[in-house]
Amino acid sequence: MGLAINAPFGLSTDWDAQWAGMYRAFISKSETLNINPAVGMTVGPYLSVGAGVSYQRLKAKLTNAVTPLVPGSEGRLDGSDWAWGWNVGARADFPIGTRVGLTYRSHTDYNIGGTLGFNKPVLAPLDSNVRTSLRLPPLPCS
Repeated sequence: MGLAINAPFGLSTDWDAQWAGMYRAFISKSETLNINPAVGMTVGPYLSVGAGVSYQRLKAKLTNAVTPLVPGSEGRLDGSDWAWGWNVGARADFPIGTRVGLTYRSHTDYNIGGTLGFNKPVLAPLDSNVRTSLRLPPLPCS
């Protein structure tokens, strides 16, 4: 039995305010936290298997320029969600001293909810709650 706490995914970019892609992004940041209890067992003299369940949190922050019609206007999206996944693994111990292992971590589906806000009063009526979905890919056979 065991417990892993790690961060399997994440990214961060931070662009200058006046760059060619400012209407796409200034700051893009995502962080995950994975809590993964697992169990394993030996099923023979040369084979061990294990499995676990993952409970993951994803936090996201996205900012960008909004429109040249309102100079200096910026939008910001903050959101988060918790989602479930699973993982399995196997290890073969060969008599000649060699070990071979395989693991698989499932995809994780998030339904991210958060707030969309703007830094200029003229855009403030557009502040709102938002929701989007995101699927993080499986991590096969490592």
